[in-house]
Amino acid sequence: TVFARKEEIETMKLVGATDMFIMSPFLVEGFFIGLISSIFTLLVLYGLQYLWRDTLHLYWGSPISDLSYIGIMLALGIALSLLGSVLSIEVLLKKRK
Repeated sequence: TVFARKEEIETMKLVGATDMFIMSPFLVEGFFIGLISSIFTLLVLYGLQYLWRDTLHLYWGSPISDLSYIGIMLALGIALSLLGSVLSIEVLLKKRK
């Protein structure tokens, strides 16, 4: 998304937009992409866990609680997606300076 909007970002820099003003839509988009992908991953993992629950319990013992599992997955998904957004926009903004 960042590289597809290079011209738009360049125009915003020329009219005096701050870096945070330019970054904010990409951060919001990264947050929602991370949230949606984390939820999708959780659904897939819970489906696999349901199908293989006897085998998993035999090898791994008792699983971690569902609430902490959900929290960890959501936090990791959102954090990784935000990191990707920040890194990609930082590369483009530093090229323009």
